Amino acid sequence: EAFTKDDQSVIVDIAFEHLYSTEEDERALAIEAVGWGATQACVESAIRVLGDPSVLVRRAAVDALGRLRDRSAVAALGKTLGDPDPEVRSGAVRALGVIDDEGVLSYLVAALKDPEQSVRETASHVLTEWSSPAVAKRLAGVLTVPSLRDSAADLLMRIGPTSVELLIDVLRQGPPGLRGTVGPLLNNLVGVDEFIRRMESVEP
Repeated sequence: EAFTKDDQSVIVDIAFEHLYSTEEDERALAIEAVGWGATQACVESAIRVLGDPSVLVRRAAVDALGRLRDRSAVAALGKTLGDPDPEVRSGAVRALGVIDDEGVLSYLVAALKDPEQSVRETASHVLTEWSSPAVAKRLAGVLTVPSLRDSAADLLMRIGPTSVELLIDVLRQGPPGLRGTVGPLLNNLVGVDEFIRRMESVEP
């Protein structure tokens, strides 16, 4: 009722009082309410709750940080990728994916190696949806890591034309062993004709 009457501060203040309740459900509800606030105190509270012993509360905390979208939460969410609960890790990936900060990229790429398939799929989806040049650049660099090469190649294919120039740079400057990976990627993205056209340019 407080929310619908545009008096969110009332419910957020009440939530702060219950963040450390002995009742698991009460703490989870409190952090959910904090996630609808818009202050730095809300962000800091949600970050602290990431260490709660209850998995239910930790899940609510990553969801809250996803709504708050504050850059100051990036490192804490990155650390949460080591949480024992896969749903908490997936929630952290989703939260990182909506924060406008290039610092999240290393964490999202690291999540591609998570032992749980659902977390890897979430990271893949988030990276594909982002589809920015910064993401493509990071993934192009990841091609040099054998254990991540297949995942990175798949994502670059889904990102599409944005990654072409970066792949050309990788082809020119990267180790020769990458040619067998980068060549087919470029062929699938733009085909051979584009490179034949470039060969006909008057610019060396």
